[in-house]
Amino acid sequence: MKKTLLEIATLINAQLNQAQFNETKVTGVCFDTRQMKQGDLFVPFVGETRDGHSFVREAVKAGAAASFWQMDVPNPPADVPLLLVENTSDAFERFAKKYLAEVAPKVVAITGSNGKTTTKDITRAIMESRYKVHATSGNFNNHIGLPYTILTMPEDTEVAILEMGMNHRNEIEKLTQIACPDIAIITNIGEAHIEYLGSREEIAKAKLEIILGLKQEGLLIYPHEETLIKQNLPKNVQTETFGRNIRRTSTHLLLLRKRKERGSLRIWTQKLLFTCLSLGNTMYSTQWLRYSLRVSSTLIQQQRKPL
Repeated sequence: MKKTLLEIATLINAQLNQAQFNETKVTGVCFDTRQMKQGDLFVPFVGETRDGHSFVREAVKAGAAASFWQMDVPNPPADVPLLLVENTSDAFERFAKKYLAEVAPKVVAITGSNGKTTTKDITRAIMESRYKVHATSGNFNNHIGLPYTILTMPEDTEVAILEMGMNHRNEIEKLTQIACPDIAIITNIGEAHIEYLGSREEIAKAKLEIILGLKQEGLLIYPHEETLIKQNLPKNVQTETFGRNIRRTSTHLLLLRKRKERGSLRIWTQKLLFTCLSLGNTMYSTQWLRYSLRVSSTLIQQQRKPL
């Protein structure tokens, strides 16, 4: 990322505290002064017990070029470049959404009770053979981690792979509205966070919120055997399924070949019988991802060998 404060202010409808800071350069974002890099924009969140605004000067000393500042917080420092916003969390999310739209990668969103990280890692390994990929690291899959992942994305990213976690209803809805995925994957419906949601059916509904931000021509990939998804899935969503019973799923696993002809790229497909039950649902979901993003069979075979 390389933006001036004026560009960011225009992008997210913020105000600069002083015009002299218009051309201040920002090259990243950070919300933890211990991780601050030179040129970062500091994001001070207002928490229940701590207010990040009290760390703004510390952030500047650590290398921050500027900071967000929530308008209802008193005494903004006049000598620090500030972007004045109504709510720092909302501004952070809005900035991520706008920046993602500018970079315009293909977005793969992954949720599920189990297997999110494994699916993300396998997907990333496959995609990196063909595309410039940026993906969630660690457990950065919530309302802070997902915008941060997006805003640390290089400008030449072609595929963004974003994990989406949740504890309660409406949390994935917020994340998917930021990410607007081209492809959404639900790995499974388990019992994680059932103490908050009450039942597996409620968990399924919470995971299905991922489709609320899906692009108009987007694709949802989910396990065929999971009846709770089928029961709550709207009819107007384009879907593909994966699972262990190959006769009942849409996954015949297509072998892709590509070649250039008269300046255009054409994709031919043929059915490939590929059994990998030992790897479970994670491997099956990545098969349809390969198809959706048109990765060549040669590159896929090269990446499959270590598995």
